[in-house]
This record gives sequence, C-alpha cells and structure tokens, in this order.
Amino acid sequence: ENKLWVLSLDIKSLDLSAFTSSLEKKISGREIVLAKTEKKLKNEKFIQNAPDAIIKSEKNKADDIANELERLRKLKDVFK
Repeated sequence: ENKLWVLSLDIKSLDLSAFTSSLEKKISGREIVLAKTEKKLKNEKFIQNAPDAIIKSEKNKADDIANELERLRKLKDVFK
C-alpha cells in the first residue's frame, strides 16, 4: 500500500528545531511500541495460546510501525 505524504510548510513561521524535536519524540515513541510488539511476537507462550487473528494483527501492527518509522526517519533526514 502506497501512502502519499504531503508536507505543507509556512517557512516564515517554521521552527525547525521544534519540528525535528517533535519528529524525534514520535520516532522514539513508535520504537518503544515496535519493540514491545516484536517482543510479544517472540514469546512462545503468546504464539501458542493466542488466536491466529490476534497473531496476524500483531504482525500487521509491527509491519505498519516499521514502515511508519522508515518514513519518519526519512523525513527527519530531510531537515537535518
């Protein structure tokens, strides 16, 4: 699934340090969620006991977060 990101900036009022700080916080938060999700998926008891739909949902969640992190990191790199 391709997602188009449109970024509209008002250069006159743009505070790049605040923007990049916000991106870093978002990245950090999403990394924590991804680590927890991946840990859950590596837990043998979880895999053995959880319904297939839940396992699939968690895998999709991990994939979505990983893709989001990639986009956020690329965006951050643009403003370095």
